Amino acid sequence: MAKFKFKLKTLLNLRRQLEEQAKNKLAKAVMALNRELAALSGIRAAIAATLDGFRALSSGRFAPGRIREHNYFISAMREREKAQLEAVRAAEAGVAQARGELLAAVQRREMLDKLRDKAFVRYMDGEKRAEQAIVDEIVSYKIGSNLNGESIEES
Repeated sequence: MAKFKFKLKTLLNLRRQLEEQAKNKLAKAVMALNRELAALSGIRAAIAATLDGFRALSSGRFAPGRIREHNYFISAMREREKAQLEAVRAAEAGVAQARGELLAAVQRREMLDKLRDKAFVRYMDGEKRAEQAIVDEIVSYKIGSNLNGESIEES
């Protein structure tokens, strides 16, 4: 039996490598998104804590300077929150792009896998036909020998 050789094997291997690279890129993009989301969560927690402190200050003795400081800090944190939201959106766009690249790489690799599978089926059909031809030749030789009066010992 001859060995199966797929002519596009190097291209298939390349497509598999590109798919792995796309998977790695997607994983990095997801990690970056998670970092940005964690930073946003931290900013929101800081805003909530500052608002609680502001409420405590405004309910007790009035200290206008401290209230003004808290107010400035809260507004600065709101600006940081807006900037962080933009960073989160950019990270989400990066994840979407990486996911699209991975999908395209998977489709290209699957196309070559299907071609390989079809070539393997054709190869196996050819091998079965060749094996059947050999069996037919052996059988016809045995039948022909028996007709001539010769006996063939079976092993």
